[in-house]
Amino acid sequence: MPDLLRLVYPELDYNIPLAAHRFMAERAGSRESVELSGASHAIPASEPEAVAAVIIAAAKTIS
Repeated sequence: MPDLLRLVYPELDYNIPLAAHRFMAERAGSRESVELSGASHAIPASEPEAVAAVIIAAAKTIS
């Protein structure tokens, strides 16, 4: 099974501290962690292209 776990998290999330995002990504064994500079909590709405790029990259690992 391909390793699909990739996490995208915002730098300026006032609901979840950045350190918590980083810790959870490491604890989960994320293959890739993308920290979006200047992004807020609602990243699918505010940064859809960046989120889609990570999803597409994960999908390309499936043969």
